[in-house]
Amino acid sequence: MLGSLELLVEEPPLRELLAWYGDLRAAKPDAAWHDRRAELPHVDAAALSRLHGDLMAFGWIDVRIAPDALETPGEIRSAYQITREGIRALRQTENQFGVLSYLPSGALTEGSEEDDLENAA
Repeated sequence: MLGSLELLVEEPPLRELLAWYGDLRAAKPDAAWHDRRAELPHVDAAALSRLHGDLMAFGWIDVRIAPDALETPGEIRSAYQITREGIRALRQTENQFGVLSYLPSGALTEGSEEDDLENAA
């Protein structure tokens, strides 16, 4: 995976945008491509473009640029989809209850809180 999972925890708009594409895929699994999200609350257009760029750079969404996707001025139709890596990143940053959580691999060391809990049992 190219992207850092920490970003999905530390940057809520990035996670919200990726989750939106994930929700589209879950709602319409047969539709391979979806329209680009044009608005995100509390995010201006330039920042939204940067977020899309980040998701593409991290390999979490794919983009399809084709003539039919650009027919309507100001819109990009049927051009975006979440990738398997994007779905995996969302899952890896949620616990079993769907609550945002992330622990980098190797973060637990000997004498950690988890060890203390196991020893107390």
